[in-house]
Amino acid sequence: MGSEHFIANGQLLRIYATADTKLYVKAKLDTPKFSHRRKQRSFYRSVSASLLRFAKFGLSASTYDCFATTIVFIFLFLTIFSSSLLFGGVVSSTDLIKNSKEYDGKTVTYEGEVIGDVMQRGEYGWINVADGKDVIGIWCKKEDLNKIKFAGSYTREGDRIKAIGIFNMCCSQHQGGLDIHAQELEVVEPGIEITYPLNEGKAKLVGILAITALGFIFLSILRRSSIKKPPESAPPPV
Repeated sequence: MGSEHFIANGQLLRIYATADTKLYVKAKLDTPKFSHRRKQRSFYRSVSASLLRFAKFGLSASTYDCFATTIVFIFLFLTIFSSSLLFGGVVSSTDLIKNSKEYDGKTVTYEGEVIGDVMQRGEYGWINVADGKDVIGIWCKKEDLNKIKFAGSYTREGDRIKAIGIFNMCCSQHQGGLDIHAQELEVVEPGIEITYPLNEGKAKLVGILAITALGFIFLSILRRSSIKKPPESAPPPV
């Protein structure tokens, strides 16, 4: 098995060619958090150029056909999955708050449970979304607010939503607050009502205390009724 190394757009590629003309490509991707689509396209072109350059060294026509099929497969795979695997993962509230300067003005995907009140303001409104670590306010359209049926409280588990929108470290529209202006919003898991089971121990204790209190009241009434009034003095003789 032969191998050759190429540097493509700052990426280290190792390409293997075996005797039965199968090609294997290993790429070490070192993609920054906020890669632009132009960098993504440049990376694809660099990979293709490196593969073609390697393929020209002594490959037969049948091998070339196999190689072309491999390139098509790589392009399809990267086109379909690169956005979700490399560039579009869900961001946590902790990451947004800690790295707010880096995320400021960028499109982010945030997911969590709607809690508190849904606050409509005309054609837009606010929701507070908690991901289990912290809470982020999301400004969204009225039609997106209408998708929400449950907001989390003591007796309810709120709808779990996924929002895609622009993150603002210091929003000029909302008094400098940290928020997300949602462009897309979907409910990924509906909320439910929460019922708490009766605590038998506490119920028994309340019953005992109530009976004890009634007993004390009854005894007090009996004591008062048993006390005789003092005899009235006889009127003086006329």
